[in-house]
Amino acid sequence: MQCQGYVALLGSDDQSWGWNLVDNNLLHNGEVNGSFPQCNNAPKYQIGERIRVILDMEDKTLAFERGYEFLGVAFRGLPKACLYPAVSAVYGNTEVTLVYLGKPLDG
Repeated sequence: MQCQGYVALLGSDDQSWGWNLVDNNLLHNGEVNGSFPQCNNAPKYQIGERIRVILDMEDKTLAFERGYEFLGVAFRGLPKACLYPAVSAVYGNTEVTLVYLGKPLDG
């Protein structure tokens, strides 16, 4: 996916769910689905912080952690399909690392 200007790509269609860390909005199908995390003073994220994506296909949920603090479930009722965690960044020289922490997969 690619787009000109500042556009939240993840969550922009019916096949993706996204969390915009700048404004703390949850996005799906091109629409804002509320704020996340659900607290009075949402944190500001710093360079080097670890954000964990927790994709649970048994419960069909998508949740997040900051460091080791569970922020809650962001999306429920995900479809029973192959879903792939993704990250989108708009700032130059951004570095992102994705590490799979689940059980080993066959084949």
